[in-house]
Amino acid sequence: MICYITAIAPEAVAVIDFFSMKKTKDTSFYKEYKAQEGDVSLLFTGAGPLSAAASVSAYLAHLESEDGADFSSFVFINLGCCASLTPSFYEGAFFCSLLHDLSSGATLYPDPGEAPFSEAILLTSARPAVSPTFFCDLLKESPDKTLLSAYRKSALPLLLDMEGAAILSTLAKRIPLAQCLCVKVISDAYGALPS
Repeated sequence: MICYITAIAPEAVAVIDFFSMKKTKDTSFYKEYKAQEGDVSLLFTGAGPLSAAASVSAYLAHLESEDGADFSSFVFINLGCCASLTPSFYEGAFFCSLLHDLSSGATLYPDPGEAPFSEAILLTSARPAVSPTFFCDLLKESPDKTLLSAYRKSALPLLLDMEGAAILSTLAKRIPLAQCLCVKVISDAYGALPS
């Protein structure tokens, strides 16, 4: 079973249309869509890390209790939009090989295997970006200057979203990270990192 996980409607529409999916569940926590053919589903969580984590947790509990799911045959793919903090990267799709939650400090390293995308670092923030300098200001406030410096010096593009690390952190409590992927498409560009 392949399960796509998206947070907002524009991220979900292309997957729903491509696989001719129909809504099969609509709870207070999440919406589930399933392909008419094949083992493909989509979990629509809503925006923000708390909503994403609660939705994924409720969905996994539902699969375990009602469907008796054996997760060994599942692949979970968080597919979504993000902002770029790397000036030379204003478009493209990236596999996130390092995800860092700015709120909790948690860092995850999913294995890309033979991913057909370039790799990137994804930072997840609980607050939405409200201006072109929002994330630069947020990173300046970071208590871990060593970490910030390492990200700044990385050759990998630095991306920002609101759900990626929360989704993979929640999945990782029950699913090996080898079965969890995070793919982000740049929709916004916020320029250079702070000095």
